[in-house]
Amino acid sequence: MKTWVKLYTEIIRDPDIGTLTWAQRGVWDALLALAGEIDARDELDHETGELDTLGKTAWRLRCEAGEFTEAVAAFTERGMVEDRNGVLFLPHFCERQQRAPSSSHERVAERVQRHRANKSAARNEDVTTLQRGVTPTESEADAELDTESEADAAAPQQQPAEPAPSIYGRHVESDPDVAFLFQQVDRAGVMVNGRLGDEQWRAILDVTRDHGLIQEAFVDAAASSARQPSPKLLRAILERCVAEGCRPGQWAKSASGPPAKRETTYDRSMRVLKEALQDGNPGNDSQDFGIVDSQLAGPREHIRDHPALPPGAG
Repeated sequence: MKTWVKLYTEIIRDPDIGTLTWAQRGVWDALLALAGEIDARDELDHETGELDTLGKTAWRLRCEAGEFTEAVAAFTERGMVEDRNGVLFLPHFCERQQRAPSSSHERVAERVQRHRANKSAARNEDVTTLQRGVTPTESEADAELDTESEADAAAPQQQPAEPAPSIYGRHVESDPDVAFLFQQVDRAGVMVNGRLGDEQWRAILDVTRDHGLIQEAFVDAAASSARQPSPKLLRAILERCVAEGCRPGQWAKSASGPPAKRETTYDRSMRVLKEALQDGNPGNDSQDFGIVDSQLAGPREHIRDHPALPPGAG
């Protein structure tokens, strides 16, 4: 009995199959499986494709008799099924489903026996090798040494590869500017992580290749930050130096320090009030002092983060 049968891909373009209904195609697939399960053979051990009578075959497929009879008629018309003395046959079953010669029971048994014999011989050879003397004789050792010496003499001599020179653990770059840049990176104790980090540091040379300016930028970055210098910080310092034509830390005076805070009306009123209280007389600032009254009398929801009034001001 077979547990599987072959299904050829050509059925999707075979006109005999393509002109069947989908129900008839299902019956045909079931007939192939049934012929494989029966696995009837002749005296030469070839598959015959024998099924059973029409009624019994329909019952084994659990197919309604009328539907099955109609399907068998369509198969017979196409030469897919033959009725031989009341028994259905699949005439091309042996041709399409025959086992390969190497799959016959005799061939399989021969292969198994041959495999076991080879395995047993190999196991016996291993035991014989282990039982030989552990220490080779002097003549055998000399012969092995001579063979190895001849093989070494015949082999081409290869010069050992010289280790690549390095600076601070990095390979020396052919570009002196790149080599100097990464020398400063190593001295700053910065670990370059991967190819992306390497490219970010190299991009600094697009701003300037002045070694002195780059070295001063590293010093300024280390002094202005508690963390290790980053490519972004170094690039910002160098871009500012190039734009302003100065050295690191020597920025333009207009840009140094935070911008002056603009005096608000409330701040001005409080300043005038404090001066008036200190002098005891508003004097010429009476107009400003009137502004104080209007500010203090109005809503204060918009006033935030202002210092409290001095004692006695109310």
